[in-house]
Amino acid sequence: MDVPLKICTDISTVDYGKLSVRFLNNITLQACVLPCFVCMAGMASHLSQTLAFRVCMLVLVSPAPVENTGELKVLSTRLTWRKKHTDRMIVMKIGEIREVKWMAVPRSIQFSFFLEDGRSYRFYGFTKDDQAYLTEHFKSYEIPTQEEECIVSGKNSTPLVLIRGNMLSFELKQHNIIYEIPLTHVTSIETIGANDVQVNFHIDNTIGAFNSTPEMDILEYVKLGIPDTSDQFGGIVDSTPAIAFKEWINSFDCVRLGSDGVPIATFERLIFVNPMGVYNMDFNLQFFGLRRNQIFVTILYRSIVSIHVLPKPDLQFVEVVICVDPPLEIGSQKYAYIVLQFNSDVKLKEGVELHMSDELYTSRFISKLQRSYTVEDDLLQYEVVVRMLEGLSNIKRSDTDGYGYGLNTTSESNRKGVLYPLEDAFYYLPNPPSRILYDDIKYIEIKCPEEGLFDLHAVLNTASKRGVVQSSNQNFNNLPRDELGRLADFLKSKGLEIRGYEDPSSSYGSFTESAGFRYFSKSMKEEMEKEFSGLASQAIRLKMINRWMELPDEMKDFYEIMGQGTRG
Repeated sequence: MDVPLKICTDISTVDYGKLSVRFLNNITLQACVLPCFVCMAGMASHLSQTLAFRVCMLVLVSPAPVENTGELKVLSTRLTWRKKHTDRMIVMKIGEIREVKWMAVPRSIQFSFFLEDGRSYRFYGFTKDDQAYLTEHFKSYEIPTQEEECIVSGKNSTPLVLIRGNMLSFELKQHNIIYEIPLTHVTSIETIGANDVQVNFHIDNTIGAFNSTPEMDILEYVKLGIPDTSDQFGGIVDSTPAIAFKEWINSFDCVRLGSDGVPIATFERLIFVNPMGVYNMDFNLQFFGLRRNQIFVTILYRSIVSIHVLPKPDLQFVEVVICVDPPLEIGSQKYAYIVLQFNSDVKLKEGVELHMSDELYTSRFISKLQRSYTVEDDLLQYEVVVRMLEGLSNIKRSDTDGYGYGLNTTSESNRKGVLYPLEDAFYYLPNPPSRILYDDIKYIEIKCPEEGLFDLHAVLNTASKRGVVQSSNQNFNNLPRDELGRLADFLKSKGLEIRGYEDPSSSYGSFTESAGFRYFSKSMKEEMEKEFSGLASQAIRLKMINRWMELPDEMKDFYEIMGQGTRG
């Protein structure tokens, strides 16, 4: 196990487009990006050879909301940040970090991490001790680390406009930044007359759920003024500075493919369980969209917490669960989980070609996505959709690892569903889905009211915040009795207390090495593989263990004798 070298607590992410912005006259408007950027009052004049910001009034961007607070762990090979009370996680491999910058912000220190593939992450809440440790840590890996000065002089014009990775940077001089725009978040550029442009950012359908207080608002656009005397954009024949700037920005794939109208790929008529309906699914560079009749909603990839691929117990269907935080909002309904359902054996029927330049594909996606997916590749449809989600969001899928498969059950309201014991949580998939983190469970109580069935009651420490679990406990009834031994052992391995059940034979670590079990496994292998075709070999072995545990003692003795005889 990789032991953390250092743990930094109460560290918050800075999420572009989702910061609280306050004007000093108490009017909430859209403005700037950095958490300590100040822009002086009044309209900027067109200074010679400068590009000016068109933002009125004195502005101070306040820190990100408390919901974005978590814990950052420094490991030998990577950095991981995990949001409190959720499984939202950001992972940065040391070998993928291209550059690190830090700056002093109000009451703490902010670190910015720039990755080789163009991604960048910002966190604040670090102490001076954290800053000293991290600076030395990155130096030992020869990762460039430098202090970044926060400009508070009141200047809102700049002679230097640069592209750094996927950031459009406005600087007074090299590394003296007064403003940054993430190009991967830009959806369009509008020209206003000959000298002004408006840079628009994508607003997805999770923001209404996120923006629950009047103090919160979202960065929608930035207006820039470009003088005729600009060395970069002025003096072009049959053009204007505004048009020249727009064409320059639109020449970057990360802007062109981030727009609302140019999807990288589209999958038509996919079945969604939550929100329920048949939707077309568009993949853009910064978000994916769902289209159905007059409905069109989008979800930014940075809102994705996790992706789970969960086969149903009958193996006929596979459900793909996309956990999003903040939730998707359609009308008055909020969806923390987006669930697609696929036939488990349906292959890709039409080829998919990724609409992006070779340069962008080579620089960012060559190790994550195929250039095209063809019918001849003989791929399952759900696999291609999941690969697109993984490659564009940088979130790795989680399968039914751990327990191996789901269990049919009913909730206390008699809703039928499937309970999946995964590595860190229970997932329950009726409609709507829910999740219970093992860390939130105080203990598990087992009851066996009927022969062949049992009930599981999860008593929680506290109610979950995000609407995932609304009550202080969760009940799952009518689970198959022959799964109880395995499930109890699995939950104990997660450190959970089990009440109301104690089976001396449930610890199966030793008997799997016995001659009897080995002989039983060998004789039943072909039959079990045929019965559970489609299950992973690990899941079939767990089924085998379960069968052995249910055998009468005389049958176990028989297999033990046969096994000893074979060994002899």
